[in-house]
Amino acid sequence: MKNDGDTNRLKSMKSRGVDQEGAPGSLQQEPRSPDYITSPNTSFSSSSYSHAVTTLLRKLDVRLLPFLSWLYLLAFLDRVNLGSVHGALKEDLHLTDSQFSLAVGVFFIGYCVFEIPSNLLLKRFTPSRWISRIMFSWGVIMTIMAFVWNLPTLMILRFALGSCEAGFFPGILFYLTFWYPAERRALRIAYFYTSGVAAGAVAGLLGYFLLGLNGTLGLKGWQWVFIIEGLPSAIFGIVTWFYLPDFPETSAWLTADEKDLLKGILDRSRSLSIPSSNTKECDLETIELDELDEDSDSDEDVESPKKIRRKKKVGEVSPVSHQHQQQVTTTEAEQLPTPDLSRDLDHIKHEVKTVLTDTSIWAFVGLYSGIVTPLYCVSFFMPAIIAGFGHDQFVSNLLTVPIYTLGVIVTLVLCSLSDKRKDRSSFLIFQMSFSCVGFIALFLMEYSLEKGRANGWRYIFVAVAGLGLWPSIASSLAWLTDEVARGDDKGVDERTATATALVVSISNLGGL
Repeated sequence: MKNDGDTNRLKSMKSRGVDQEGAPGSLQQEPRSPDYITSPNTSFSSSSYSHAVTTLLRKLDVRLLPFLSWLYLLAFLDRVNLGSVHGALKEDLHLTDSQFSLAVGVFFIGYCVFEIPSNLLLKRFTPSRWISRIMFSWGVIMTIMAFVWNLPTLMILRFALGSCEAGFFPGILFYLTFWYPAERRALRIAYFYTSGVAAGAVAGLLGYFLLGLNGTLGLKGWQWVFIIEGLPSAIFGIVTWFYLPDFPETSAWLTADEKDLLKGILDRSRSLSIPSSNTKECDLETIELDELDEDSDSDEDVESPKKIRRKKKVGEVSPVSHQHQQQVTTTEAEQLPTPDLSRDLDHIKHEVKTVLTDTSIWAFVGLYSGIVTPLYCVSFFMPAIIAGFGHDQFVSNLLTVPIYTLGVIVTLVLCSLSDKRKDRSSFLIFQMSFSCVGFIALFLMEYSLEKGRANGWRYIFVAVAGLGLWPSIASSLAWLTDEVARGDDKGVDERTATATALVVSISNLGGL
């Protein structure tokens, strides 16, 4: 006969959406994790569970997202500042347009080549150390670029910059899967990504003002741009080493209960799409609701005589026993990464090959490329289109600020709705269709309206094109991590690292 605590917990599970056969009936169901469901000190009602999850995620948001967003803002500024100084740099280094374009494009070669290796090493060296290495190295390279003197030195350093920065963006995506469940991840990716969109609003203006330092301390304006935008990246690379938490189980700022709750949430999220055939290595604990009815004060809260099944690890013992606590501690210790590069090399090769031969991953490459390539067009040519209205460089950059600002708001709103509705594809279809309207309208106006009359409409439809693309970036990446970061087998981390790096690296070749 089950005790009243077990009865109440199972009623609570039922009210939160676990169907009669134990399959997930809703993403709001009780987490599958044994640590969470069976803990003798953890018995949530539906409302208290929701409050606990919200409070925990808010704590993670405050600790992680502002810092990660700031790091990406620095990365974005370092990536696009070559466009801010193109005129002065071409003049001083005596570059042609084709030579300058070559220097821009060589960045993406190094970026693409080293993306996957970098992501595979992130967890083995721990995120704080690896992301710190990435930031510090690219900050130093960017600062050194202030002292290039010809095309070869510029190209060498641009290639080195792409090689050093490789792994940062997909690495952050991979890192977020350690902390957030799939159904809450799109909004967090949007917070992180929109810092780059916000940086686009100020990048041109910042470059314009820094160019005004021309002659200060005997340096050119473009040299000051590289120095002032490169040094903060190197400095915050050092800060990242000490500030960025690696994993939930090693974070002292989370309580033991919060770690257990987060582990349960993540386990539940990763198992939602696992087919039943994957449960053959686990025992199933079957609880008869008929028995619970005999102990229950009310029969109407529990449906009988169906069974609720949950997966139970082989060897797991009673939750109230001391041995169970030792089991949890041992399991967590086994999950801690070690920087042993020779360990499981064949396993890593196998998982990388699995991703490279997975047609669904290549479908994501095509999807993401279809978003990134036109986004580069908007980012690169928006100031030029606005300058065609007859404005100077300062006013043209200033007029991009409202579009980027609106882009931040729209991205956050749509990704929040995507999380709440647990729907990625419908939002992507709407967002990309909206962007297509903007591009088609811009094309048609080139032949249907006089230049003066079309300026206002061009401005509107440039905004429309961007407003559809920015949220599509976050939605598509959330969808990708939803699919690859599932499962409890040994290779899920390697597959997630490889897939995110592969999609981001190949798609960014659209920048060429």
